[in-house]
Amino acid sequence: MKKLIASGAVVGCLLFGVQAVVAQTADVHGKAASSAQSKSGAKAEANRSVSADPWVGSWKMDVSRSRLHGPAPQEETLVIESVAGGDIKYSLKSVGQDSQYTITYDGKSDSAAPVLVDGKEAGTATYHRVNSRQYSGKSKMSSGLTTTETIELSPNHKQLTVTVHARQAEGEYDETAVYTR
Repeated sequence: MKKLIASGAVVGCLLFGVQAVVAQTADVHGKAASSAQSKSGAKAEANRSVSADPWVGSWKMDVSRSRLHGPAPQEETLVIESVAGGDIKYSLKSVGQDSQYTITYDGKSDSAAPVLVDGKEAGTATYHRVNSRQYSGKSKMSSGLTTTETIELSPNHKQLTVTVHARQAEGEYDETAVYTR
């Protein structure tokens, strides 16, 4: 069953833009995250305590500071496992009022890699490291949605701001999602 998902619907894919695709095409039935995803999230949290990389770790969406195109999720958690050596790996779990989904990405900087929604390929994304506190990204989803993004880490390393411009057949829109530790 195709279901419209509430949320920072775009802000998740590229480090965060796939959420828009989820909003359009995900087949969601309130699925729980797989044990593998749960383990990878726990691993990322453990790595954060060892890692000197300020990007790595768990981030929660601050809905009150975000400007979203659609309804906000009840809860959204981004777990970044790696941005070292050109590898980029993250998962994003979003829980709405009547559904939930998980987006995962595992790729190399400056190369397109698949974006998975609940384990199914939904499109591709490419990220580019601009500097130590900023990435840019582009995604192209199977639904025809395209996004461009800027992901910025605050100077104190306690906030991620994801700014997205989305284009689809129905029109264009912008979103900003704020994630905090």
